[in-house]
Amino acid sequence: MAEVFASAMGAEPARKALALRPGFERAGSFADALPYLEALRGVEYVPGLRERWRTLRPQPLQIEALRRAASHVRDAGGRPVWVLLPENPLLELDPEVGSSVRQRSDEVTARLRAAASADAVPLVDLRRLLPPSGFSDLNHAFPLSPAEVMEPLAAALATRGLLAEKS
Repeated sequence: MAEVFASAMGAEPARKALALRPGFERAGSFADALPYLEALRGVEYVPGLRERWRTLRPQPLQIEALRRAASHVRDAGGRPVWVLLPENPLLELDPEVGSSVRQRSDEVTARLRAAASADAVPLVDLRRLLPPSGFSDLNHAFPLSPAEVMEPLAAALATRGLLAEKS
C-alpha cells in the first residue's frame, strides 16, 4: 500500500497519511478515521462523498443498462451475474450521513434484487464483506490479500452453480 500511495501522492504525504491509517483501521468513531481520510484524499473528499450519499438514487437508466448487459452476456453464450461490491462500514459511523447509509444501500439493493429476479440474473451481495482495513479510503476497496474478496466471491458463485466444475 505504501508504494501505491507514494506513487500517487509523493513520499512525504504518503508517509503522513500512512502514519494516520491505524486510526482509520480501528476506528471506533468517524472522528478517529477523519485525519487519515483528509491526509490521504484532501479536506474536500468527505463533504463530496456525503453529498453523493445524500442524493443517492438508482436511476432507471442504470437498471436498464444492467438488464441490457445481462442480455448481451446471454446472447454471447455467457451467464450473467451482478455483484454488489463491498462498502466501508465506517460510512455508517459518519455523523452527518451515517444513519442513512445502510437504509439507502438497502433500498438500492432491493431495487437491484427485484430487477435481477425479474431477469433471472443471480445477485451476489458482498456489501458487508470487508472491514475498514480492506479499504484505502471510504469508497475504494483495497484488500490486503486478493483472497479476502476472491474466495468469498468464488464460494458465492459456486453455491449458485455459476462456476464450471474442475476437469
